[in-house]
Amino acid sequence: PAPRPGWQRSTLHALFADEAAASDAATLLLAQDWTDGLAVQSLQPLPDQDWVRLTQSQFEPVAIADGFWVVPSWHDVPAGAQRVIRLDPGLAFGTGTHPTTRMCLRWVAEQAAALAVPGARVLDYGCGSGILAIAAALHGATDIDAVDIDPAAVQATVDNAAANGVQLRAGLPQAVEGRYDVVLANILATPLKLLAPQLADDVAFRER
Repeated sequence: PAPRPGWQRSTLHALFADEAAASDAATLLLAQDWTDGLAVQSLQPLPDQDWVRLTQSQFEPVAIADGFWVVPSWHDVPAGAQRVIRLDPGLAFGTGTHPTTRMCLRWVAEQAAALAVPGARVLDYGCGSGILAIAAALHGATDIDAVDIDPAAVQATVDNAAANGVQLRAGLPQAVEGRYDVVLANILATPLKLLAPQLADDVAFRER
């Protein structure tokens, strides 16, 4: 359970198949000895909607850098866009709208010269939709591994790479082999801290 003070400023919304299931869940919840002071605010029917279209309506083209855009597969490419990632994230994280994703994408765009060096290897760890790996490919990288613990993310990466006409290898983390000139890892802070030693060991340091 969350610390008691947290509930004073928290509201939980839950979806159930029908009213009976919602009522049963509320009854079971309020029977717990730690729920004193909690209350069910309402039980309301939720009209059926086209959830895919609703989700898509919230995802607009995103400008990353000069001429570099992330554009959902169902949108037209903006005028003036020179480098475009066509994206359908599906069940995976990574649409270009999150600040850390945009920051990583801008960094990739700034490193185009280094990414295009023959033999340079790139690893996208926790690839999600594959957005960073695809960005690296569009900016000159040719030897790219993209890995994720979620098979749905791996499939989304494969599909998005094909849609953008780029070549990369996508798989589970066990597929990581050797060291890489660039390691991208736009994942949650806690797993990033835990994985930091491993990810650092994946980096190949070259004399400049």
